[in-house]
Amino acid sequence: MRYSKRYVAGLPSPKEIVVKDLAAYMALFSSKKFTNYVYRGEPTNYHNTISSAFRGKEYPFIQMKDEFKREVFHRLTLDERNDFLAFSQHHGIPTNLIDFTRSPLVAMFFACQPFSSDDDRFDKARGFIYLLKNDLIDITDLLSGHEDDNFLNRFIWNDDDLVINLYKKFASFEKRYPETFYRYFKQLNDDWQYYFVDMQPPHPKRSRFPQYANGEYKEKIKYEYLSQYTEIVQKIQQRELSAECAVLQYTLK
Repeated sequence: MRYSKRYVAGLPSPKEIVVKDLAAYMALFSSKKFTNYVYRGEPTNYHNTISSAFRGKEYPFIQMKDEFKREVFHRLTLDERNDFLAFSQHHGIPTNLIDFTRSPLVAMFFACQPFSSDDDRFDKARGFIYLLKNDLIDITDLLSGHEDDNFLNRFIWNDDDLVINLYKKFASFEKRYPETFYRYFKQLNDDWQYYFVDMQPPHPKRSRFPQYANGEYKEKIKYEYLSQYTEIVQKIQQRELSAECAVLQYTLK
């Protein structure tokens, strides 16, 4: 029997581990099997995870955040100002953020919070903890710096060198997880080819992306975007950063 109600079309159902007491929970995470994960605890089996800003029918969270900022901003430290969205979330203001933690104990605390509902679809006897492998790219600082702006629009125009700052994060990620980066790059390239070049032909999607081959795929890629963005390449070089062609192609595509 599965207790979780998480089902995403096209994706496999997540594996479920049932833990019946604190000792078993501590033993599970003492095994070091889940050291490179992030965790989120929820007090029942919600069907999905939605940030507090979008749980109602109206979305006045920007107005609420701005009013909160006018009241407290002058009293905040530099770190609190730089991460004002997170600060607001911590103080109960609805935001578009979703909390995760690197601590299984913190996640357990939230999973064990009291829950009551007249909706029989929700489990009132169990808490739930969701794990994500921490091969993620953290762009919280970039989002916080442009919290009220259209992030995609600023990226397209490279406002405040946003493209370069994202490139740095992608390059760091590729260095740590080269095969995972390759999978994302391949998926991006395949989708681009299918939807924007071939214009969704009737035949199934076919990948033309080279095999990983211990990183040798980089030598077989056509880097058609680099010549179109020479200014960005020059800025990267001026900052004494290594211009990784594959990562830059991924960023610009």
